Amino acid sequence: MGLFMDGDGISLAFSTFPGNANEQTSLKPLEKKVLSEFGCQKFIYCSDAGLASEDIRVYNHMGERAYIVTQSIKKLRDENKTWALNKKRFKCVSDDKPVDITKILEDDSGLYYKEEPYTTKKLYHVLLSRIHLNMPSIKKTFGTYQIK
Repeated sequence: MGLFMDGDGISLAFSTFPGNANEQTSLKPLEKKVLSEFGCQKFIYCSDAGLASEDIRVYNHMGERAYIVTQSIKKLRDENKTWALNKKRFKCVSDDKPVDITKILEDDSGLYYKEEPYTTKKLYHVLLSRIHLNMPSIKKTFGTYQIK
C-alpha cells in the first residue's frame, strides 16, 4: 500500500498493490497523482529501506521536495559503519547539547543523535544516527537514516 498524508496526518491519497508487485515501480505514479490532483509541490517523502533506492531519492530531491529514508548500517561503506556505531559525538534531541552516551543510565528516556555528510553517486545526503537507550524490548539500539 502507498499512502500520502498532509502535515496533520490526514490521508490525501493511497493505493493498494498486489503482494507480488515491485513497490519501487509504484511510487512515482502515486506521487504524480498527488502532485496533479492536490497541487502539492512541497512535501517530505518518508520511507523504509524498501523504497529508498537512489533513483527514488533523486526523484524526491527536485523542487521543494525532501526525503527521510532509513539506511541499513550493514549496507554502508566501512568508514560510515564505523562512524554510525561509534559512541562519540552524540547530541540530545531535546536541547541539541553534546552528550557522552557511555555515561547515560540504562533507564534514561532521552533520544540522542549525530549527523555526518554522506555522498553517493548522484546525491549529497546527511546521515543521521540515533540511539534510544530505554526501549521495552531492545536496549541500546542504533538506527541510521539519510536525510536531505
